[in-house]
Amino acid sequence: MASISSSTKPQETRALGWYAVRWLNVTDWFKVYKSRQKKLKKAEPLAMPKLNSTSQPAVKEGGSSGQAAGLKYEDKAEENESTSGQKAESKLADVVKESKNILVRARAMAPFQLFPDVITIDRHKLTIVYRRFFNVGQTVSVPIENIKNIQADIGPFSGSLTITSDHFINNTQEIKNLRRSDVINIQKLVQGAMVAVKENIDVTDIETDKLIELLSQLGEGHTGMLKS
Repeated sequence: MASISSSTKPQETRALGWYAVRWLNVTDWFKVYKSRQKKLKKAEPLAMPKLNSTSQPAVKEGGSSGQAAGLKYEDKAEENESTSGQKAESKLADVVKESKNILVRARAMAPFQLFPDVITIDRHKLTIVYRRFFNVGQTVSVPIENIKNIQADIGPFSGSLTITSDHFINNTQEIKNLRRSDVINIQKLVQGAMVAVKENIDVTDIETDKLIELLSQLGEGHTGMLKS
């Protein structure tokens, strides 16, 4: 028994020594790990924050409100521009529609002109087409508000109109060989339209037939024309 016990003691001693060394290594590793964790925690506030796809970049104090105000102003400006564009487009469409609404049209009598001239009046302008040949002619147009005077020369059966405006090259335009009744009706209508423009009367919503009647009555009162 003495020999067995003497042989096992050195083995136990070596085993205890090995475990003691391992324990010291584990203790040292744990101390190093804790030291590293403390350093990482101290360094975390200095690291740049990560941005998610839904996050917004940080801005200086007062910067966010300024940028928001700028974006609102740009959105409002775009909205106002879009609204004004729609209003302008609608107004232009109305003017185009009214320009096709003819109040009166007269043609020179064929026996006196091989290619008769034509005078047309709509809600906005007076137009004269001087015809020279087939599909050949000259067109002169002037807004109603720019007409300074309309003069009628009346004969027993026919007549002529002389329109004065600063927009004409020679200041006047004349169309001849119109029927007597056309000369009288056109002068009354144009004279009434000139008065309506000077008085700032809006005739947009008046029906065509009623407008022709009212303008003719207004023009007749200002011209004192002969009866047709």
